[in-house]
Amino acid sequence: MAEHDEFERLYKEHVDGIFRFIKQILGNDDEAEELTAEVFFRAYRSLSKLRNPNRARAWLYRIAYNLCMDELERRGKAVIVPLDEELKIAHPPAKGPSPQDVLEEEEIAAWVREVLIRLSPGHRTALILGEVEGLSNREIAEVMGKSPAAVKSLRQRARKAFKREMLRLLEKHGLTLDDLLKT
Repeated sequence: MAEHDEFERLYKEHVDGIFRFIKQILGNDDEAEELTAEVFFRAYRSLSKLRNPNRARAWLYRIAYNLCMDELERRGKAVIVPLDEELKIAHPPAKGPSPQDVLEEEEIAAWVREVLIRLSPGHRTALILGEVEGLSNREIAEVMGKSPAAVKSLRQRARKAFKREMLRLLEKHGLTLDDLLKT
């Protein structure tokens, strides 16, 4: 019974984040639902093998990461990412955003999605796990099968690649980073 309770707790605590991560990697709600179910099916079957409950989050994301990479390999391409609400860069005023603010936020979110699509799956995964899902370098290392030092370096390169791609996109629209930050 304790194992069932532990699984139920893990499921409730992590299902939304796992779904969001898979959706961001694969870009499809239906596939994300299917793979999320598969993640938790595999986790339930292997729960007795989880030695350290404090590492459950990284363990679940590792299962999700492996399933996503398998799916991308099966597809033979790296598609990605409707990032919906998770990456909106929104700091609305206390009284609520104006229609102009909402439009600007949606435009910025669309640009962020476009830039993420241009990144390699490794860079995209490192950014999503670290910046969106809030995993530590140690946890990301466990998920991606890398050392924490390699993840730290990967995240730095991913941020640089993101900035480079964002600057290219802004330049294409005749804007600068300062223009974007003023909104």
